Amino acid sequence: MSREVSAWQREIRRNPGSAAFARLAERLREEDRLDEATWVCSRGLAANPHYSTGRAILGEILHQVGLKARAKEEFLLGISLDPHNARARLGLSRLLLEQKDARQALEHLEHLLFWQPQHEEAQVLAGRARSLLSTGQVEELIGPEEEAPAPIEEDALPAPPGLVKGREAELTKLLAECESISGVCLVNEEGLLVASESDLKGLRDEAAAGLAGMCEAANRYLLKLGLGYLEGGLIEEEPRTIRIFRYQDYVMAVSLKPEAKLGAAEIEISKAIEGLDRRRKVRAADLQQPSLSAEANHA
Repeated sequence: MSREVSAWQREIRRNPGSAAFARLAERLREEDRLDEATWVCSRGLAANPHYSTGRAILGEILHQVGLKARAKEEFLLGISLDPHNARARLGLSRLLLEQKDARQALEHLEHLLFWQPQHEEAQVLAGRARSLLSTGQVEELIGPEEEAPAPIEEDALPAPPGLVKGREAELTKLLAECESISGVCLVNEEGLLVASESDLKGLRDEAAAGLAGMCEAANRYLLKLGLGYLEGGLIEEEPRTIRIFRYQDYVMAVSLKPEAKLGAAEIEISKAIEGLDRRRKVRAADLQQPSLSAEANHA
C-alpha cells in the first residue's frame, strides 16, 4: 500500500466527508477494484452529499459496472450541485451518446465548451453528437423503408417506468436472492408493510410505521434547514447493517450480511431493481399481501 493511499485512509477516518474519499475511489477504480471504489465513494457521499466531483466519480464507476440509470442520476445530481462541473457533464454526455440521445448530449457539451472551448474530449464528443444528429435528420427526411411492425398484445407492452403495483413481492424476492443481502422489506407511504423476505420477514407493522415515520421526520428537518431531501440512510449495529432507500412511493430497508461490502451490495441492489420484469401482466401470486402480525424482529 502506497503512502498516498495510507494518507487518504487516515484522512477519511478522521473526516469521512473529506475529498480524500474521491481520490481513494479513483485509485481503486484504476486498479479495477470497482466494488471497493463504489463502497468508498458511497460512504464519502453519505457524509458529504453536496460534493459534486464525488457525484461525478461515483457516476463513472456505476457506468463502468453497467448501472446506467444510477450513473445518470449521479451525473445529473453533480451538475445540479455545480453547473460548471466538467467531469459530470462529460460523463453524462458519454452515457447519452451510448443511448443515441445525441441532442441532449450536445446540449451538455456545448455548455462545457462555452466555458472551456479548448477541451479536447468535449470537442470530439460534440463532433460525434453532431454527426449522429445529421444522420438522424437524413433518415427522417427519407423515411423508414421497413414494413410496419405487427401489433403488440397489450400484455407485452412495457409498463411505465418504476415498480408496478402488485409486483412488490417479486422485487423483494429478487433482492433477497442477492449474495450480499440477508433480508428486505418494502413499506408504503402510509407506514404499512407491503412485502418482506428473509431476515426482515418478521417485521411488525409497528416497526414498519416507525421506519416510515423516521424517514418523514428526517425529511422535514432537512427541508427546514434547507439541506434538501433524504434519499437514504445507513443503520449500523453489530452484527449487521441495514441500508434504507427511498424508492418511488416506498421506503425500502435492506439487511446486509455481516461479511458484505456496501459497494458490492449497492451494485447488486441496483441490478435487481433494474432487472425486474415490468410487463403489464401481473402475476396473481404477487397480489397477496404479506402477513403483518408476525413476531417482532430487530429493526
